Amino acid sequence: MERDFLKQSIRRELDYYRDGLFNEDGDEEWVRAWSAPDDDDSMAENGFLNVAMAHLTGDECDEIVLLDCACGKSYLSFVMNYYLHEVLHRRCRVIGVDIKEHVIDESRAMAKRLGYHNMSFQCADLRVYQPPKNVTAVISLHACDIATDLALATALRARAKYIACVPCCHKELLDQYTMPGLEPLTRHGVFKARFNDVLTDSMRALKLEAEGYKVSVVEYISPLDTPKNLLIRAVRTGRENRRAKADYEAVRRTLGTTSELDRRCMDMENEFFVTDEDLIP
Repeated sequence: MERDFLKQSIRRELDYYRDGLFNEDGDEEWVRAWSAPDDDDSMAENGFLNVAMAHLTGDECDEIVLLDCACGKSYLSFVMNYYLHEVLHRRCRVIGVDIKEHVIDESRAMAKRLGYHNMSFQCADLRVYQPPKNVTAVISLHACDIATDLALATALRARAKYIACVPCCHKELLDQYTMPGLEPLTRHGVFKARFNDVLTDSMRALKLEAEGYKVSVVEYISPLDTPKNLLIRAVRTGRENRRAKADYEAVRRTLGTTSELDRRCMDMENEFFVTDEDLIP
């Protein structure tokens, strides 16, 4: 009974802003988050929650700390919190971060109305945001352009165990990249833009591998629902991947690109930390 009440509460709150996360019958059918169309077998076992939760459900940590970067109005945060807390009965803390103050205010108000005291939201620029300790997973859904890079950089800074990221529009590298010997293929603007989409996301995946993650890329939902349907999933291995680093730098030199993710990683390499142990003689 309590879960039904909570489900209806979430539905009412989210319907206030846009179509709810539940279908008309009130079933737990998470639109663009839970599962793909029933008539598409290749997608049916994907869906954002299915894919993102694959590792979280088996993690034995006492508390799952979920960080939603560029969270917007936090639809995904509330879905993930509901599933972790109410369905899996896991102890969890969900943190949403976005640079826009009004969406943070709306998210805080929604969490208060739903009684989700384990959720917090912070208005911050991911370029300077300091993530909390012991982040279990970083998620990001359709963060525009370099915001996806900032989300991935935050995950690397936090040394998150798991990453689940769905990129959105790709602009930064469009005017940077070159394809030596293949220039005729990008003579038309539409082809240049589509090459850019693939290059940007494939380089993001390779960069995560270079930083010690095992990476997989899947279509989490049908392209009929949204063409931005690639989900980059990564699991931290704790092992150095020299080959991936060499491959990444070779590709970057060939294409002539420097992304926001590159810049964030360079900044992290140049950071200097003093710990309590350093002060003990």
